[in-house]
Amino acid sequence: MLDFSHGGNVYLFAEKLGCKPEDLIDLSSNISPFIDKFILKETQNYFKFFQFLPSSHGYLLKKEVARQYDISSDQVVLGVGTSELIKNICFLYKNRKCLIFPPTYIDYEKYATIYSLDINFYYLKEEDEFELHWEKIDFSKYELVFICNPNNPTGKVIRKDELIKVVSLYPDTLFVVDESYLPFLINEDEMTLLGTEYNNLLVLRSFSKIYGMAGIRVGFAYSKNAGLIKNIERYNLEWGISSISEQIGMKLLSIDTKKIAKQIDEIKRKFFERLMQLDGIKVYPSDTNFLLIKLLEKDSDYVINELLKEKILVRNCKNIRGLDDTFIRISVKEEEKMDYFIKVFERVLNG
Repeated sequence: MLDFSHGGNVYLFAEKLGCKPEDLIDLSSNISPFIDKFILKETQNYFKFFQFLPSSHGYLLKKEVARQYDISSDQVVLGVGTSELIKNICFLYKNRKCLIFPPTYIDYEKYATIYSLDINFYYLKEEDEFELHWEKIDFSKYELVFICNPNNPTGKVIRKDELIKVVSLYPDTLFVVDESYLPFLINEDEMTLLGTEYNNLLVLRSFSKIYGMAGIRVGFAYSKNAGLIKNIERYNLEWGISSISEQIGMKLLSIDTKKIAKQIDEIKRKFFERLMQLDGIKVYPSDTNFLLIKLLEKDSDYVINELLKEKILVRNCKNIRGLDDTFIRISVKEEEKMDYFIKVFERVLNG
């Protein structure tokens, strides 16, 4: 049976270690640690909304998303995280041919499997530094293509002009471009496909990552194709987005995420250089807020168990198609946590 488990299971590991979730240093989930303190304080003002039903399909938040990105609200659909949207897309395309690029986000394969899609894989090769070579692929063979940009777990980003070229060449193929990690790029505005005018393009965005609010479970999708958006929304729960999540989501859209991206990028660059000095690993350059690491002398289970003794969680990549038990992934957190991780990690590698 395929293992589609994720990182970020802080409750399970806190229970195993007999500590509180907040006592753990969680580098296993790619979530920004820089949560806006004002937003956290504001949430206490939203408790009054518990007595009301949420707006239908998150209508209020949908309008705010449309305003923020200068698009029409009928081109936006919300989901209980991007996972619900991926699930609904796969339901709409059940039994049809799809293409996935491992190693990548495992939920694409998970829901494609559940809804019996004819899944085809084009593997991004380690010897090619996990680069995607478009020219070798005939996309006309597939009705649905999932592209994670930047890719999780490799951290590689694909240029906007490359994506647009492929989308425009294959109008009968639906391209789902997952931009959950794009806000961590300093030049996000130059890279996003939000607002682009292609009927065969669907862009996914998450409130979990850059805002550091994974618990509110909100994501959205954009497409010029309002009919596609309507079809996806048909299979959403009408009140799936809670009143509190909707209110918090509207507030989050006012945050200047560029400051967060710059802060994380500076920390990542500094600690990438430190990791490069360690023996026994290969670190892959990343365009976003996490780093893929290949273990040259240890296996991932050993390293993860040793780190766990120090209450540090990292992502074991052995269940990600295209990787194995020589890979781990770490997300970039506050400088002091990264400093502690590297000290412990070096000790584990030398042990």
